[in-house]
Amino acid sequence: MVQGLAVTRISVIVTALVVSAMVFEDLASAIRSGRARGPDGAITRKGQPEFRRHIHSDYVFLGLCAVAILWALIQFIRRVAF
Repeated sequence: MVQGLAVTRISVIVTALVVSAMVFEDLASAIRSGRARGPDGAITRKGQPEFRRHIHSDYVFLGLCAVAILWALIQFIRRVAF
């Protein structure tokens, strides 16, 4: 049972790391070039509210990934250590 839970938590960590790497790449590209991919096409810095919303949502998603990674690590350590 502990092995199954450990694999699940490790898969959460790996998935969160992969997704956060993709979001970080999107964020870095948007900040560097001033253009972001939106649902209706490209968003530029000239369209300030949409561009800022895209940047802020990337930051929020990176924060959520960090919380998921920390939660999974804490749960993994608690299960393995005790």
